[in-house]
Amino acid sequence: MPPEKQRVHAERMLARAERRHCQAAKLVDKWRLRIAELDRMGIEARQARLWADDHGDSTPETGTLS
Repeated sequence: MPPEKQRVHAERMLARAERRHCQAAKLVDKWRLRIAELDRMGIEARQARLWADDHGDSTPETGTLS
């Protein structure tokens, strides 16, 4: 392959690699954000359960207060 064609091919491959790099970076960001969202949802659910456990039994039963 002549040097000119090699150069054109190398430039094309570089452009392709740069496009794929940008696409991959977007996917990495997308999935990191999704994992963070899932973690937040899990924490919120745990907090809601703890709050319900703490406040769900707040009415005293008859005869327990003396």
